[in-house]
Amino acid sequence: MALRPRAVLISIVLLPTLYGLAGAQSAGLDPAHELPYWMRGWSALHGAADLPRRLPGAGAATSSFLFDSPRLGSFWTAGNPGGLVDGVRDTRSDFIFAWSRQRGDYRRPLDPGAARLLQGQAQAWKGFSPTFSMLGRVVFDQERLDPGTRADASAPYASSPFVTIDTSGTGFRRTRAVLEGAAGWKLGGWGLGVTVGFDARDHTTILSGVVRRIRLATPGLLLGATRRMGGVEVGVQGRYRQKVEEIRVFQRSAATHVHQLAGYREVEAIATQPPYYRRREENSSAFGVSLAGQLGKTTWTLLAEKTRLREGLWRQQINEPARDRWDADGWKAGAGFQRPMGSRGLLTVHASITSLTGEGDLSTDSAGVIFVAEESAWDVEAEFRLLPGDRGWAGTATLGIAHESRDRRDVGGNSPIGTSVSSFSPSLAVELGRSVGERFFVAAGAALSFYGPTSALPDPNNRGPLYQTYPAPELDLSSSRATPVAFSLMLKYRTARSATFWLSGRTERLSSTESVPISSFSPSGSRTATSFSGGVILR
Repeated sequence: MALRPRAVLISIVLLPTLYGLAGAQSAGLDPAHELPYWMRGWSALHGAADLPRRLPGAGAATSSFLFDSPRLGSFWTAGNPGGLVDGVRDTRSDFIFAWSRQRGDYRRPLDPGAARLLQGQAQAWKGFSPTFSMLGRVVFDQERLDPGTRADASAPYASSPFVTIDTSGTGFRRTRAVLEGAAGWKLGGWGLGVTVGFDARDHTTILSGVVRRIRLATPGLLLGATRRMGGVEVGVQGRYRQKVEEIRVFQRSAATHVHQLAGYREVEAIATQPPYYRRREENSSAFGVSLAGQLGKTTWTLLAEKTRLREGLWRQQINEPARDRWDADGWKAGAGFQRPMGSRGLLTVHASITSLTGEGDLSTDSAGVIFVAEESAWDVEAEFRLLPGDRGWAGTATLGIAHESRDRRDVGGNSPIGTSVSSFSPSLAVELGRSVGERFFVAAGAALSFYGPTSALPDPNNRGPLYQTYPAPELDLSSSRATPVAFSLMLKYRTARSATFWLSGRTERLSSTESVPISSFSPSGSRTATSFSGGVILR
């Protein structure tokens, strides 16, 4: 039997996902939003019971016209692979290349001074039959952080209070290989599916007298099942992710010291002679249920999950070492609604809420829990889309609002302290596109967000030098009003057959709008992120 060229191409992209590699970041101001939300929910590599602290951003980095209309359902909204067959009945392949740069003084102490990213990725989905569909994504990228960061941990602004840093702050080169995919089957009235992923990363210093090497391996697995009961599709799903991170720091021709930050307390410096070694193991899991259906012209999906994270860190390269522990439990809920409006209009609403409570225990402290955190976040986004016709105008208008609340308390030591930061971020994004002739499509967009926080913080002048160097500037930034703004431009060209070529550029700027700095530790200036990308779409 002869093989079709497109079938071979899709198999090359999809079949390796059965063995696993996922989730590369961009060098934008907000790495979590480089793809639309419905393109991220199905990944098996998402952590659970964690709310990373990010810089304010202006929304998704990709054009709203790149992946067509938002998709809803058990798979796209709830991430349940049991709904993959119903969610993927068409065929699409994307090959994308991107370059991006981020730089500026308005940053936190553990953000890099500048970052550049080169990335190539391919993703595809296909409904092979009425009972079987597959989807996969492959990403390879290299990121250069120079000027670098003092953070040795790969995620210095996670919910966990345990972060490894050193005083060298040398430049980094990060290499990532990512592969993930999903397969779904229909067996009678049941839908069954599996999503697997693996994220491998290697970080090393650039021509430095202090050598820092970080290796990460992150496998993930997600299993799901759906069953239609009347007009409602009921789903259950469970996911598990393990992250193993190894940090090594040693002196070659320059001196440095390591600090194992543990919340807001002052900690002793650790010499890197002999070489410093630390290992972190993180296990996160979630179990959830979903409902999906249609009410009149409205398509809807609901999701609820119970989440759990257990993290252990240790230095000794011996059996059964004493470990610092971070235990967090939480829950997550989400919803999606979509309704056509007239002949070309489409209204899509997406909402999510996440909450967690965590406790940190330091192995060298016999007092028990030394740090606690209660964090929550929710967001609502409504998009009205004017669908493109054969010719003429098309557009999207997206209105969103996001809220975060973080109460973090250092309860150990002689002088326990706490911080409280809450924020509201309304946002608006508009993108207009127009067909030019039969083959060209041009789109331009703008996005604006208003970050408005309230906070209760201790006086940094009464704290120690480590607090003044690391937590104080970060807390001042998160307590400062800011206005991220972004502009974008995209050009698409459709060939006579089934290929579409596209090019896109985007720039985003972030700066504080406070008339007076919160304190002398507040960062100043601005931060910009610029990206150029292009690719080909095969249908």
